[in-house]
Amino acid sequence: MEKKAIETLKEVKAGTPLGRIIGSGAEVIGKIYGEVHTPTAKGQTMPAYDPRAVKGLGVTFATSPMGADHTAGQTVRAQVDHHSKEGQVEVSRHAQTVNTIWDYLGMCMFSSGAVKERWDLLADMVSAYIGDEYTGEDIVRAANETLKVEHTFNRQAGFTKADDKLADYFYDEVNEGSGTVFDVEADELAAVGIERDDL
Repeated sequence: MEKKAIETLKEVKAGTPLGRIIGSGAEVIGKIYGEVHTPTAKGQTMPAYDPRAVKGLGVTFATSPMGADHTAGQTVRAQVDHHSKEGQVEVSRHAQTVNTIWDYLGMCMFSSGAVKERWDLLADMVSAYIGDEYTGEDIVRAANETLKVEHTFNRQAGFTKADDKLADYFYDEVNEGSGTVFDVEADELAAVGIERDDL
């Protein structure tokens, strides 16, 4: 197995036809080989989380500018029923703003346990560093503006609302472990992109 994996990587490095296919990622591989069970969103392969079992992350995967990126709006620790569609849009929307705060500050999202959404603490740190006065509200506003810019970039790059979804099988096929499908409606997903003035 290890030998075959190394050989496959060498195909990618050499730029052979197979190497170019593999190097193009899971979504391209799925399209070329006709595999409908390709766990991607906006061209990015999903991490370890199944959006049928952790529906808030399904919302993040479908609606975040990065697609299937669990760090774009991590909801695993949210105090919701992860198997229910109720409240998942709000949880993801909130998580996407919070995770963007950590990203644009260049900090690890695991710092959130120390701050506990006391954005004024981060504002004090930013103010001390740049010499201008920042507030907690400024920290949140900058994150929301960042998300707006990222979504605008995606739209200009050709992504549309039709891309704000998961692969069809997540909606149609039950996850045997959770006994659920991803059932957050398209109109609910569309609400994630509405003006972000919350937090």
